[in-house]
Amino acid sequence: MIDKIIYFLAIILFLCFFWLSIKMTALFLAKKILNKEKENLQKLLTKRHNLVPILIAMSEKFAEKNEKEREELIYTRAFAIKETDFNAEKIIIENELSQKIKEYIEIYKFLKNGLFLEIVYRIQDLSDLIENESSLYSKLVMDFNKELNKGFIMVSAKILKIKRENIFDFEK
Repeated sequence: MIDKIIYFLAIILFLCFFWLSIKMTALFLAKKILNKEKENLQKLLTKRHNLVPILIAMSEKFAEKNEKEREELIYTRAFAIKETDFNAEKIIIENELSQKIKEYIEIYKFLKNGLFLEIVYRIQDLSDLIENESSLYSKLVMDFNKELNKGFIMVSAKILKIKRENIFDFEK
């Protein structure tokens, strides 16, 4: 009788460890996907950062009147480039940069220069892509963090030093 109980407990223990190993593998894969998405988002942000000086250069001869806006855009871009961690500060500064770019484009919307308009369209397309990617990333982060908060998984994740991720979403 005791042998059957020990055998039964061994099976239960094996199944628990098997279940936990599957969950942890899924968690590691989810983390890998999150890192890939974060890389993609960072590449899009970098592309947009790189277009800002071109945008400014295209409007340079008209910038004397709007020196303040130009300087604010340059400063905000520099701060956004410097902030590399995906945290609340990064979200705030990238949202601020988005706003400054929109304001700057609004000031110079009268320019009919083909290259200027092309840069504006590229920046707007990139901003849309960034918004979509950040929404996708945030949804993945929420799922990842929700999974991470489950009982035994939380304990195992702490042992393996797997941390929660920050949501990175732009204001719409």
